[in-house]
Amino acid sequence: MTSTLSSVSKALLFLLLASPSLTTPIIEPDAAGTPTIAEIKPRATGDQNSPIDAEFDVTGWPLSAEFNCYVMLCVLGGNRVFQRIRNPSDRRTHYRQSGAYFVAFHDGNLGMRNAQRLDDSTVSAEEFPWESLAQGGSGAHLFPTTAAEQQAQGRALAARFSSTRQATPINRGDWIRIAFRGYSRGGYCEALHANPPDTSICHRNFQEHIGGHPEFQMKDFDQVLGSDYKLHIFSGSKKRSVEQPVSGVTVRRQVEERDIIEEGMQLAEREDTSQYDGSDMCVELAGGSNTCD
Repeated sequence: MTSTLSSVSKALLFLLLASPSLTTPIIEPDAAGTPTIAEIKPRATGDQNSPIDAEFDVTGWPLSAEFNCYVMLCVLGGNRVFQRIRNPSDRRTHYRQSGAYFVAFHDGNLGMRNAQRLDDSTVSAEEFPWESLAQGGSGAHLFPTTAAEQQAQGRALAARFSSTRQATPINRGDWIRIAFRGYSRGGYCEALHANPPDTSICHRNFQEHIGGHPEFQMKDFDQVLGSDYKLHIFSGSKKRSVEQPVSGVTVRRQVEERDIIEEGMQLAEREDTSQYDGSDMCVELAGGSNTCD
């Protein structure tokens, strides 16, 4: 009888170890020396409690990446867990709601929108949370960056969101934990990825030198759209505490409609890509695919 039970136990253990739905279990011996399963860690499922690790290469967009990290670290308390949108049309809605729709950093719009930019090259609006995230849109933080950084970022996001070759693909509606690689040392991204995140950097009174731009403090360029359709510096803004960001419907009533790149359309099909300054704009990829697929 003892031999039979032992055979059954070993068979059950073998089946558990061979199950494709489980990661490698941690095996510990019991008092009699027989291996037992002490802990089984399931794969990330893409829900809020088990987000998928999503790593993005920030090569080509170091300035935008530092801003993204600043918001996650200093505004959101180190949170890196977000949800990918379920409906592709939400990108257009978020683009309007965030204020990127106003192209506030373009010449001629700076005064009208109360926008602050680093220099004449930072005419594109980087928004975080990104418009491709469910948390994007109303209340998203805007930062002036370059068109070149926006396109490099679009390719990086597409490489992860659109890839089917990843070990764990990211489907629409999946929850992800954002991680960056290739960032500069000594800034917000390094502090965000520390364990635990180093929020002390948010309270230091110092200036940074990022992306080849003149020295500046990140908080002085962190801007949020107000109900007066102007941008306001987020840090220390009394106006921000009593106002609600505009909705997409209100925006459409207040400003002239502009063409927005549709889902699946490649930038190569437009001569003027400046009309769409989304943080993850559609960009053409090798093989004919693009960010919006």
